[in-house]
Amino acid sequence: MDQLEARGTDIDVIQDVALPFATTVLLGLFLALPQSDWPVFLRFSHALSLVGTVKAGESKPKEYVDAYAGAFQYCENLIAERRRAPKDDLIGSVISAHDVGGTITTEELFATLMVLLTGGIGTIAGTTGLAMLRLGRNPDQIELLRQEPKLITSAIEEVLRIDCLGNFRHRWAAKDFDFEGLPVYKGMPIALSLGAANYDPELYPNPEKFDIRRAPTDISSFGYGIHFCIGQAIARPSVRNAVLALVQRFPKLRLADANFEPHWGGMPTERWPESVPMKVD
Repeated sequence: MDQLEARGTDIDVIQDVALPFATTVLLGLFLALPQSDWPVFLRFSHALSLVGTVKAGESKPKEYVDAYAGAFQYCENLIAERRRAPKDDLIGSVISAHDVGGTITTEELFATLMVLLTGGIGTIAGTTGLAMLRLGRNPDQIELLRQEPKLITSAIEEVLRIDCLGNFRHRWAAKDFDFEGLPVYKGMPIALSLGAANYDPELYPNPEKFDIRRAPTDISSFGYGIHFCIGQAIARPSVRNAVLALVQRFPKLRLADANFEPHWGGMPTERWPESVPMKVD
């Protein structure tokens, strides 16, 4: 923030704030990985977007294959290192909790870390970008938040409600059933919109209105039940801290172009702006 304030020029919330912040929180603070090792996971996080649209039968892009191999090798070396010299941190806890008799595999640790790292970086960065885009489009709301910072929790919940990041999920029917007159057969693919429930007018009157005083509860943006996102406990406070810091540090913060329309990116099941240009002076 200090560097951005010293610049006193336009900023890109995604590139200048959200991605560096998410990376530091997850890789530096949460997992305590040396900064020199961060590129291993950043490359893989980026490469994931390259395989979401690969057609059946086509080979995965070389960039993805190389990034996967590098991250996998890193995890393999990490297991061996922590077995030689255990540490009382998150990675050490994951290994020790599941490594009874040396049974944890590289595949298991790799899968666990990838859920936390690649999913977490995108979730924190993407939701921060969505929040600043939504606030920028509603200057009265950004000013309200500036005047009443205690509203930050309800503000971010309202962002999560109205702009569900991971909106679409795919499931397969476990049995034949009827859904409001529509027959569904066992094995049929089903596309679910997690964000649709957030617009239920019986729960949220005037659901298309962005209102940071709404304080929504029981939103479906992070899933439900056994599919409830384990990373939301990190993502929610992280986004709150990033957004409130921006709003409070820059009293003139606003969209660089009031009519700005972003290019949407993210994984095939996600939707977040690749860029959010804002003025700080």
